Amino acid sequence: MIKLEKSLLLTLMLVVFLDIGNFFMPMPIYTPLFIQSNFLHSYSYEMRSILLGFVIACYGLAQLFGGPIFGELSDQYGRKKILIFSLCLSIIGCVLSGISLTIGSILMVFISRFLIGLSSGTIAVIFALTADYSNVNERPKNMGYITLGQSIGATLTPIIGGYLTGIHFDTSSYQPYAIPFYFMGVLYLLSVVLIIKLLPQDKPFRQKNKIHLFTGFQNAYKAFFRSSLLRQLILMAIFFQIGSESFYLAAPIFAVKKLHMSGANIANCLMFFGITAAITSSWLNKNISQYFSSATIFLVSILLMTIAFFILPFSASITMITICFILFGIAGPLCWIHSNNLFSQAVDNTEQGLIFGVAQLLWSFGGIIGSILIGTVAAAHYKASTICPAIFTILALIIAIKIVGKKDLLHKSF
Repeated sequence: MIKLEKSLLLTLMLVVFLDIGNFFMPMPIYTPLFIQSNFLHSYSYEMRSILLGFVIACYGLAQLFGGPIFGELSDQYGRKKILIFSLCLSIIGCVLSGISLTIGSILMVFISRFLIGLSSGTIAVIFALTADYSNVNERPKNMGYITLGQSIGATLTPIIGGYLTGIHFDTSSYQPYAIPFYFMGVLYLLSVVLIIKLLPQDKPFRQKNKIHLFTGFQNAYKAFFRSSLLRQLILMAIFFQIGSESFYLAAPIFAVKKLHMSGANIANCLMFFGITAAITSSWLNKNISQYFSSATIFLVSILLMTIAFFILPFSASITMITICFILFGIAGPLCWIHSNNLFSQAVDNTEQGLIFGVAQLLWSFGGIIGSILIGTVAAAHYKASTICPAIFTILALIIAIKIVGKKDLLHKSF
């Protein structure tokens, strides 16, 4: 097994930083662009809000297909080739995003967001690479570093997007909104150069199978009915993802409606979340992974997350909301790292791309379901939406209890 050198690990962290950043960075860009600027001046406020929601959802929808497809392709054609191809698609997507705002084309905005979401299937390939170059003992630690890259991306890229857009707000010009996307394109180009230089050329892991648009759903179906353990892992992961993704929307809605928190207050909560998640993904995960199994760590972490989500409906101050985010910053990354590690342990080396593609599909699906659910429930009453995250983490907790102590993490071929 080739050792995962520090320079390559940092490069992989840069790639996931960019991919997750392309989800979070547009938040402070598209919201004022769609709602306050003259970009969609001929549309009503209601229609602009709807279009904004669909633009943001485009990333997750495309990722739902991209993650499994690129993960499967990396098993069949080699990680390096597929990773470079995916990153080149990301460069094209970033350039198109910039051009779409330079010329003021809403159609090109949608096309570019879908392309970027599709190419973010890179995340599945990165986790597969990390598993390839890590032994059983190092795998949780190295996956923690990859998750650290995601945590930093979620924390810094909204700031980058807001800063590069410019301090002066000019409703007649869309040029400043394009700058962050061109900047991300340059960073993607740098990552391609580093991958070409640092990542050894690899060979396909298994024979080629037919790949189509619904490959991810097909693989998830196969995994679900392959064994009771994989079935439990999939259910546990999807409940966790729906719970965590629904929290991202339920908490801000509650904060604004109940506590009248400003955007700056919410940004501060997200900042504390990001800092805590970064520390958890690196230092805390590295230390506890030496002493406890992934199943045990996930169990304790999902319990902590459930406690955090139970606090949310009873929060009566900004401090209490912040505590919820901090607890989530501890528990969330640990759940993500060790659910991925459990998936990795459940298959052999020839199917790492496939299984991480399935894991990314579950993440995307959880995000779509969580957002739609919270939006629908909050429309009836905002307080009701705060109960949803805890309900799903409790379901994940029940399954995690069943998994702890299991010894049949079998490497069976699909």
